[in-house]
This record gives sequence, C-alpha cells and structure tokens, in this order.
Amino acid sequence: ITPDAGPDRSVCLQDTIHLQGNSITMGRGVWLQIAGPDTVSFSDNHLSNAIVKNLKTGNYSFVWISSNTICSTVADTVNIHVIAPAGFLQKNQSVNCLSNKVSFTATANNADSVQWNYGDGSFAVTAAMNTTHQYKKAGVYFATITLKNNFGCNAALPEADTVKVDDIKAGINLSAVYDCGKTTFNFKDSSRSLFGIQSYRWITNGKDSCSLRNDSRIFSSEGGNTTSLIVKNNSGCSDTAKADYNVLIYQYPKVNIQSIGEACKQALVNFSSDISSRDSVVNRY
Repeated sequence: ITPDAGPDRSVCLQDTIHLQGNSITMGRGVWLQIAGPDTVSFSDNHLSNAIVKNLKTGNYSFVWISSNTICSTVADTVNIHVIAPAGFLQKNQSVNCLSNKVSFTATANNADSVQWNYGDGSFAVTAAMNTTHQYKKAGVYFATITLKNNFGCNAALPEADTVKVDDIKAGINLSAVYDCGKTTFNFKDSSRSLFGIQSYRWITNGKDSCSLRNDSRIFSSEGGNTTSLIVKNNSGCSDTAKADYNVLIYQYPKVNIQSIGEACKQALVNFSSDISSRDSVVNRY
C-alpha cells in the first residue's frame, strides 16, 4: 500500500499534534522527522496517527514510510507549519489626563487582530495594532492583550501595562486678616491629584503674583478682586480654580480735640472731641 502522510497544513502551537498518515495493512509504517526547528518526540512512530510532542514554532517535515518483505520501501512527506502569535504591549510610561484618550500599541508577529482588555471592564477587538481608550475615572488600571490570527490561534500575553489616569482638580481656600488701613488675604491651595502636582501659578487681577503652593496679598484699597490658581502635573494635565472676593478696608478713626488755650492753676479744663469713623468706635480714653 502506498503511504499517504496527509495534507500539508498549518497548526497553532500546542503541546501535541496528531499526524494523519494512512493505515499500512501490508507491512509496517514508520514516521521519521526530516526537518524542523527542533527535534520532536513521538508517542509511537509506528502509528499512522502518532502523537508528536515538543513542538516549537516553525516549519516541520515528517515522512511516513511503508515497508514489507516483498515490496520496495515507499515514503510520503508532509509539511506542517506550526504558528503562534507573539509580541508585546508597549508600556505607558507617563501619567495620563482623564480628559485625554490613552493610546495603546502592540508589537506582534503572526497576528491578524488584537483583543484589548483595558482593565476597567471594557474590551475591544481591532485589526490594527494600535487603539485608544477613554477612561471614565482616575486610577491605576492594568491593561492586557490577546493576539489572534486567522487560523484560530490565540496568545494571551501575561504582562500587563500599568496605566495611570489622573483627574487633577484645582481648589482655593481664602481667608482675610483685617488691620487698620489694610487687609491681608491668604490663599491656600486645596487642589487634589492622585499622582502629585508639579507647578502652581497664582494670578490676581490678571497679573502673576506667585508660583508657590500658597499665596498672600495685602490690599490697601477696597473693591472687587479675582484670584486664579492654575495647577499642573508632570504630564501636563492642568486645571484652574477662580475666587472672586470683595476687599473691605477698616480706616483709622479721625479725632479732633478742642479745649481753651489758657487756664488758671487748679482750674478745671474742659476738653471736647469730635470723632468721625465709618466703623463703630469701641474704645475711648
């Protein structure tokens, strides 16, 4: 009987495969490996459907040989291409702004599509090796991918990409300290960020006033004012808070004291005063 090693084929990388030779009824058949990236092992190389182990990706050639004591040895060869998607997910090294989409890129071989797991319960499948995703909340997410090809082979990559998403929020707490003729306003930063704030910029009435975390300003005139705080993190995410406030200045009271110019010794001298103040007078001496 003429041996038939079966059709050439491509298979996904797996622990074992079955060869597909025909049954040899007169004589004996034997499988031999004639090419491949590494030496395989057979469960029983005399079985037509022998199990092959220790496969790696690459091209293998096997020969199915029929022999008996009467006829000449006859052989047939089968080529088997063992394939497996392989690659890696490029890392996001920086903190991402919540308002921006996060970009992902996969580098892959033998892959026709990528299944993306963004780590927030969202998934997507694309033919392209790159995609973007908009996260809805700040936090740390672990994104993974599974590479797929048209032969039905899947490869889930074990390493995850740690994605940091920040939602930076600027905030201002202000308080006033009143003194005669001036009022001091203290501006305290109450901003929040999961991954830290790199810079502060205070702007009062359209002019830069400070680049420290907190600011203070002394006012000598009354009226409406505006102070803004712009905060940024290392990735350029920024937010602005604005405080509108009215400055009140407590003025020194004005006093005019009157008395007679001359008086006899041991005579009582009468003094009179005229006090004017916009604010109430609490002490008199």
